[in-house]
Amino acid sequence: MTGRLLRRDRLAIAAIRAAVAILQASVLFGLRESYRSPTDDLIFAPVLMVAIFVPVVAAAGIGELSPKWLFAWMAAATILCAGLATFAVLRDRTASGPSGFLFWCGFTARLGIILLIFHCLVTATAADRRWPPTAATSRDYSWTLIVRLLLVALATLLAYGGIVSVASLVRPADIVEGTPRLDAPGILLLTIGVIHLAFAATTRWSSGVRATRAVLLASLCWLLPATVVLAIALSCSLFLSGGTPMEGSASAALLGCAALLILLINAGPWPEGRAGSRLLRHARWAGAILIAPLVAGAAVVWTTAYETNGATPASMTVLAWMTIAAPFAAGYGWTAIASGAKLRRLANTNLLAVPFAGLVLIAISTPLADPARLAVQAQYSRLVSGRVAPDAFDYGLLRFEGARYGREALERLARLHGTPRDNDIAQRAAAALALTDADN
Repeated sequence: MTGRLLRRDRLAIAAIRAAVAILQASVLFGLRESYRSPTDDLIFAPVLMVAIFVPVVAAAGIGELSPKWLFAWMAAATILCAGLATFAVLRDRTASGPSGFLFWCGFTARLGIILLIFHCLVTATAADRRWPPTAATSRDYSWTLIVRLLLVALATLLAYGGIVSVASLVRPADIVEGTPRLDAPGILLLTIGVIHLAFAATTRWSSGVRATRAVLLASLCWLLPATVVLAIALSCSLFLSGGTPMEGSASAALLGCAALLILLINAGPWPEGRAGSRLLRHARWAGAILIAPLVAGAAVVWTTAYETNGATPASMTVLAWMTIAAPFAAGYGWTAIASGAKLRRLANTNLLAVPFAGLVLIAISTPLADPARLAVQAQYSRLVSGRVAPDAFDYGLLRFEGARYGREALERLARLHGTPRDNDIAQRAAAALALTDADN
């Protein structure tokens, strides 16, 4: 009787997975056939983001979450995807060309990170039936999900290569100038099927996922000493040079190194560093100490660039990442000082900093903290307050990088009149408004 019930449950789960895959393919096909022009983006973009991410949330949650938890999380993910995509469209309904493509690539990646963060929190909370979940549960579910996603991505890439190879022989129309058409019906359908089959396989054969996770974490641990040396070199080069030679992408490099340290520290022995070699224990301690200088160095470089050039959407995005890194820097540094190489209560920092990171990423995807809006507001204030001369102001930044906020600011500037300075600003703003994307 138990075996029969088990087989029945497996068949039910397989049927649900198949239904989710068919529904996802149907919606994507419908969007592909119905899209006509950018005027449809206000409907198209939210539905597309929901169709891409919510079925993946379902595929990752089936077998891991109870139906109540899964449906609640899918509903929240649907609202999140649709809402943020709507804000993204309203941010700049005229976005096109390479800049528009890059914006949507960045938005999609950011939305994926947001969903990854909260999916890990939801599964860990559901497993422990409490908030906050224990450190061991959070780590276990987070790394398991990351490994599952890596395996799914690998399987999808391998299958996609095979699908394209076969399609080039069977349906040459799906290959245009040697490049596969990503929206070709057969290729899209088979790719979606492979993704859902891969999720089912990683759920069914959890022992293989655990073995892969163990190998991955062991490999990552031994990258930590080299990353600590890199962090020391970056910190020394920054403070010895006074920050000037490192301006430009220096803040991003320092924050990237800090993020890598956070990742590798959490890949190490858990909790309290009782396992592993003495080298790894001391490398984890040194890494926890070094995160604060790296974030502080990024802040110094960012401040120097801000005082020189003012705000840009890119610099405000870096500011958001510094805001995310600050709780990690403070928490990890304090833990390393207070508990030494054992790094006791490091999990407490993660339980506070990780949800905070997700909330910051949501905020910068809305008008509340949109980097473009904040940059335009700061640049507009610099110009009208007289801190920058009209002929030294970058009107093109507002026109091409400020989204609709920049164009609205230029329209306000173009209406200025009265003093010679106001007239000069108005003339330059009107000229900037007349520029097209070809002039960028």
